[in-house]
Amino acid sequence: MLDRLNGWQRIGVLLTGAWLIFILALAFVELADRARSDAYFVETIPGVEPQCTQPAAPSTTKTFTFEEAHGCARGALAQGRPDRSQINWVGVIMAASIPPIFGWGAVYALIALISWVAKGFRRPAS
Repeated sequence: MLDRLNGWQRIGVLLTGAWLIFILALAFVELADRARSDAYFVETIPGVEPQCTQPAAPSTTKTFTFEEAHGCARGALAQGRPDRSQINWVGVIMAASIPPIFGWGAVYALIALISWVAKGFRRPAS
């Protein structure tokens, strides 16, 4: 099947492949750089802050635990969960597929339009 493609179509296949690689690379670069707030392909899922399950009683000692420093009784600080980032695969698939589909469609529409106009300038066969 690939042997039946002309040179322009082969260039189009290479450009489409390069576009797919570019979009995937961009998604993984955005995932690695979580500090960016304008990421297109990465969504951040908020974590949960640590919470007290029981308030601490007033302490008379000068030493205290981490939980008591946060106002909780010993062992009463429920662990939180940090924020986590993940790739938005729907966005990646849309960005990787929609521009090439419109690009291929636009090129073939342009070729058809030019062929139609050129056909009008040809002399009719007599």
